[in-house]
Amino acid sequence: MGRDASPRPFTTRPIRKGFTLIELLVVISIIALLVGVLLPALGAARRTAMAIKCASNQKQMAVAWFGYSVDNEGAAAGSSWSFRQALLPIQHWYVTLFPYYGSNPQLIRCPVAPEPLTFSTTVNNFGTSTHAWLPAGENLLTATEDNYGGFGYNNWLESSVPNYVSASVGNRGKDHVINRGIDAQVATGTTPLFGDNVWADSGWPLETHPLPRDFEDPGRDISVGGQLKRFCVNRHSMAINVAFLDGSTRRVNILDLWSLKWHAKWDAQEPPNAP
Repeated sequence: MGRDASPRPFTTRPIRKGFTLIELLVVISIIALLVGVLLPALGAARRTAMAIKCASNQKQMAVAWFGYSVDNEGAAAGSSWSFRQALLPIQHWYVTLFPYYGSNPQLIRCPVAPEPLTFSTTVNNFGTSTHAWLPAGENLLTATEDNYGGFGYNNWLESSVPNYVSASVGNRGKDHVINRGIDAQVATGTTPLFGDNVWADSGWPLETHPLPRDFEDPGRDISVGGQLKRFCVNRHSMAINVAFLDGSTRRVNILDLWSLKWHAKWDAQEPPNAP
């Protein structure tokens, strides 16, 4: 038989094509859109988690405070102001409470402001919205891990107001001091114990103290117009966590700090310079 002279059909293997430029741009745009949608949600979830951790730390510090009080016949833990009067380093409340919260210095810090900022050794090293405070005379090279933090103490809980301070708080004394909430005038569910702060001690807040000019770094404004500003730090979306004298802990908007009962005769009102 002769060879079949009919032509064979022309066949080729399929050619594998890559992505076109348009397809790549579409994919990249979709990925960018997803990232843009997810990142804010992840950031918000992270901030919420840090705020919850902050509140938990304050709750545990409140438990430590009550433990000290029970062991000391109802006395409130406070700072040793006699040290300051003698021009020696002050012993802050967290030093007094250290045996009661164990060897976990993280409990006196807010996760939003975990580390100090300044290296100064001559002035009070105030914290900011994102940095912890560091005691006077310390710097980042010498400070120990248990000697800086992010919470402040309501000094009206102490048994007395030092003479050198009394004049600066309108000569208010024993009748304004809070005695563990036993006094019927004190609403313990609204009386702050600890709160996010740019310094270890809030001082003695008064109704006349105005808002700071800078909520990110209110420490720069401390010397002008009062000590309640130390709590006015933007840690949790223009709010702070506060532990109260009844043992509760909750988030409080900065503008609402004036509605709390900081001392026994507090007259709740809006900040003098409220917007």
